[in-house]
Amino acid sequence: MKNINKNSIPNNLVAGLDLGSNSFKLMIARIKFHKDKLHVQEIDTIKSTLRLSAGISADGNINDETFDKALSTLMRFGDRIQDFPKNSVTVVATNAFRVAKNGDNLIHEGEKLLGFPIKLLSGKDEAELVFQGASHVAPFCEGSRLVIDIGGSSTEIILGKDEKIAVFDSLQMGCVTFSRDFFLDGKLTEKNFSLAESRAEKILKNIFKKYKKFSYQQVVGSSGTIRAIADIIAANNLDHLSKLPIDNIGTLITLKGLEQIKQYLIEAGDTKKLNLNGLKTERKPVIAGGLSVLLAIFKVFKIEMMEVSESAIIFGAIHESILKNINIQSEDKYAGVSKKIIPIDDFDSEYDRRIDEVAEWAKQFSVDLPQAKRVSALATEIFKNLSSEDNESYQNSHKILQWASMLHEIGLAINYRKYNVHSAYIISNKELTAFTISDQARLASLVLGHRGNLEKIKFPSDYMDWALLFALRVAYIFYKKRNNQLLPKCTYMEKKSKKYLVIDEAWLKNYPFLRFGLTKELNIWKKIDCQYQLLLD
Repeated sequence: MKNINKNSIPNNLVAGLDLGSNSFKLMIARIKFHKDKLHVQEIDTIKSTLRLSAGISADGNINDETFDKALSTLMRFGDRIQDFPKNSVTVVATNAFRVAKNGDNLIHEGEKLLGFPIKLLSGKDEAELVFQGASHVAPFCEGSRLVIDIGGSSTEIILGKDEKIAVFDSLQMGCVTFSRDFFLDGKLTEKNFSLAESRAEKILKNIFKKYKKFSYQQVVGSSGTIRAIADIIAANNLDHLSKLPIDNIGTLITLKGLEQIKQYLIEAGDTKKLNLNGLKTERKPVIAGGLSVLLAIFKVFKIEMMEVSESAIIFGAIHESILKNINIQSEDKYAGVSKKIIPIDDFDSEYDRRIDEVAEWAKQFSVDLPQAKRVSALATEIFKNLSSEDNESYQNSHKILQWASMLHEIGLAINYRKYNVHSAYIISNKELTAFTISDQARLASLVLGHRGNLEKIKFPSDYMDWALLFALRVAYIFYKKRNNQLLPKCTYMEKKSKKYLVIDEAWLKNYPFLRFGLTKELNIWKKIDCQYQLLLD
């Protein structure tokens, strides 16, 4: 990596601290140098829920109890990073420190205990750091993205592309302050929700005109509040857009899901009575305020669905810690993407980073590449003939099928027995920074179902990728002998709303092993009465 001394970061460790209005977080990351890029690997994260904003009294000061809790947390964090050089740590303080009259005092006392300077962010600084961090943890996006971060006392809304911000706002509304102002003593009523949402919508409408001028291809939510809401939707099956057999790796947030959570909270009536799957105890007192803000954002911005990322601001702090250590010339610029830092000259925002992730996995799990390419070529050919769509959805599905073909055997690294289950588990649980949650679940589902009895796997009748799965399973059967199998002339026909792949049975008589496999597969698809069917003719 040009102009970078690879020994400039002691022990290859850096730390970022986010002193938020709801919680304080410390992340420690190891920096690895590989192919002229700096790779960020999270190795330790500590979180302490303080609700600093709720501790601001009527006189505008953080009360003594909350002040002391904050100092105790900073002393503990300071002990964890006491051996880190000054340049290897970035500490940022957010909105509550700006609002509180004694916020400066807390920073001054906190610096003594931490042993590192604390940077008080302005609203602009906070928005920039959130957006910078989102480039590390948000899925691949060819165009502009809208990033939403709901903190304890402020909400950051940023719209931009790559590293460039087009428009942003830091708004005085958050999960802690709205819970305090509208849900006093934890009372969850329809009236309280209406008041909270109306207040948030009023704030948002004042700034929305600026955003109407721009288009964006992706909406990303980045904060503890948004992550918690996503977990609740997933854990309680409140909204399934994808209709997949594997959908427990995360979820998209939709207005339908948000409204269902709201209804449950109203029925519970009190935060003390909440017993909702996926809702952690420390999140219960502030969930209503955060939900109200997010509902208002969805309605004012007319958001259909939101991807969910990890906390972006702390990755922004890690990013700054790295840049403070490397030898950057004044004319040099660097971009952060997928937990990597690369020279801006090497950054191509339109390059699909998912390609590299799949290639890295294939190498890591020693994939038989010739076999994977054989399966991929035939599967994509079958899918192309079964699908008449030529749009963005088709193109993305085409890629998902190719990547499923590439990774379907990674479970062999664990055990041949049920290796498709192992493959699906790895894909579901391994970090895929460039993939959306939906596409990661689609990939895992295809890999899970590429072999075996479909009835046992229990694919839903409205599964969105029947065509992809059909193509992958047939291609897998054709190449079970792992050689360049001669292919018969296949034809395709549509009859009574079913699409058939027709294979010459006379040709198959010369290949009894293949004929047996395809006959068995034909019967499997007949049993599930799917739109896609095999025919030996």
